[in-house]
Amino acid sequence: MGEIEIVSGDGTELVKEALRSVSNNYESDPNMMVAFYRESIKKGSNYISLVEAVIDVFKESYKSYNHDQARIYIGRKATDINPKDTIFMKFQGGISDALLLDIAKHPEIVFGEDASEYTFNIESIISIDDRPHYVINFAPFPGLEDILFRGKIFLDVKTLAFKRMEFNMNVEGRRDAAAVFIRKKPSSMRVSAEMAKYVVDYVENNGKWYFNYSSTEVQFKVRWKPRFFGLFTSTYTIFSEMAVTDRYEDNVQKFPRKERIRSSDVIAEKVEHFQDSDFWGNYTVIEPDKEITNAIKRLSGKLQRRE
Repeated sequence: MGEIEIVSGDGTELVKEALRSVSNNYESDPNMMVAFYRESIKKGSNYISLVEAVIDVFKESYKSYNHDQARIYIGRKATDINPKDTIFMKFQGGISDALLLDIAKHPEIVFGEDASEYTFNIESIISIDDRPHYVINFAPFPGLEDILFRGKIFLDVKTLAFKRMEFNMNVEGRRDAAAVFIRKKPSSMRVSAEMAKYVVDYVENNGKWYFNYSSTEVQFKVRWKPRFFGLFTSTYTIFSEMAVTDRYEDNVQKFPRKERIRSSDVIAEKVEHFQDSDFWGNYTVIEPDKEITNAIKRLSGKLQRRE
């Protein structure tokens, strides 16, 4: 990214026009995608669960209200669970959530029905991929008690397509925020959500914009009720990301129901049924601290459409 001009002002109408323009800027027909997915769970600085998978995605039209479908083609995991740990988190719905971060298709997840709870301010215009983009900061109106979001929107100046969004949920200091994420826990356990950060990115091709990447990072502090002063508090961080590696528009078919990933699935448990050591070749170790693009390069040729 390179900065080319400084502008300022109210960006509300730009964002609302961008939302109205989604059906023109994004694909109106379903297509198929191949994607690389990775997720991890850390306790402190130590990884206790690592998962990688190659998935197929049936991408619904941006004019459709139906959710995208995904299935696992190949997967693997590495776990190192210390028996002294008093808790092990299971990450539910990682792949489904990664697809729901397609804010152009699911704007209601962040902006609600009409974005009326947010302020939008134009910060600048920058160049991304040799195209000018508005940078628009957004945040909830002061005084609102709901758990909402804040962050940056990158809008293509020419088309007002969403190129990228980087945003956080305002969970800091909110005792009720953990309930947004935790589906089930022991009654004696206290959980606080410390941070929830999201990214979604799109790519343009022949005048249409396509979902290309998303990531989620959520951090919790966990302690047991009998332990005083938080002395034995543990920090857990869940991170997931999905990168599209191929896309095609012929032979577009929905998946049989039994093959589809559900929002309730724990991917670390599902990949046990999709392992193939020959597929990974020389890429023998999951490397969560390195950019996902490194893994994609090392699997060159294996992350494309299969006949």
